[in-house]
Order: sequence, then structure tokens, then C-alpha cells
Amino acid sequence: MIVLVHSIDGPSMRGSKVQTILSKLAAAPNIHVVASCDHINVGIMWDSVMTSRYSFVWHDLTTFAFYDAETSYETSLFGTYRGYNIY
Repeated sequence: MIVLVHSIDGPSMRGSKVQTILSKLAAAPNIHVVASCDHINVGIMWDSVMTSRYSFVWHDLTTFAFYDAETSYETSLFGTYRGYNIY
């Protein structure tokens, strides 16, 4: 099983209970965790036990693009896409 976590360092994911559960899942055989993170200091979020459970392979994929450039292809909450009304 593969568990995909978008923004593992997001506000709703930072709690120790959530991180403990995810790290235990990652340590289980036949379960793999694939996660993205946004904060540069995400590594200091975990103690040595959680770090060893996660056993992450890190790849720095920083785009250095402004946030609006990264989200320019997403539909907004107001129902527009690139300035066009989609509703």
C-alpha cells in the first residue's frame, strides 16, 4: 500500500499524534509513505525515533517560483480558470 501525503508539514499535520501514526505506518512492512513538504526546516519537526521510522529519501525539488505561478493552473474558489468563468 502507498500512502500519499501532501504537505506533511502543514498545520493540520504537525501534531505529535498524527506524526506518530504516520511514522508507524511508514515503518510497517508493505506500507510506503510518499510525502511532500513545504517548509525548509521540516527535518527538525521529528525526533530520532520518528526519523528512523519514516526512513525518508529526500529530494529537493524547489521551484523558486512565486506561489501564484505554481497555482496558476488551478481552479479558484470563485469558479474562474485563467480569468474565464467556468460556471
